[in-house]
Amino acid sequence: MSRKSFISNLYAHDSQQETGKPTECWIQGIIVLKGQEMICIDDGTDVITIFLSDCTVSYPEEYEESKRLRNGDYVLVQGILMRSEGSNEPCISAMRLLLLVSSGLASKKGDANLETLWMFEVIDGSIHENRHVLDISTYMPNDM
Repeated sequence: MSRKSFISNLYAHDSQQETGKPTECWIQGIIVLKGQEMICIDDGTDVITIFLSDCTVSYPEEYEESKRLRNGDYVLVQGILMRSEGSNEPCISAMRLLLLVSSGLASKKGDANLETLWMFEVIDGSIHENRHVLDISTYMPNDM
């Protein structure tokens, strides 16, 4: 089962802890470093390395001409949470990467709210995954 997550949550999560199987995760963020077979992305909570060797990269129709990733691009990554061999830091082996907004081209869709919407998707997914029941009384003033 995939899990939408903030990068900071991935650092706190041991991918082998819950089921003995690697955790599949979805994250979104801005590319801050681009290498030959890897990128680093920042989602506002932390930065993580993404390995792209076995990854399918998809581009929206309006970006088809450029077909290349750049620093500053906003992307969605689906992959497997792993630990890097050298540093034992969490990293992701990407299975799928989708360019959502290119830094090199003007957006034709008005995608300015994608980052904000992603935060709500992750929070909503966490609430349903953990089956938390929100107690509205904790948000009400004491005199009510």
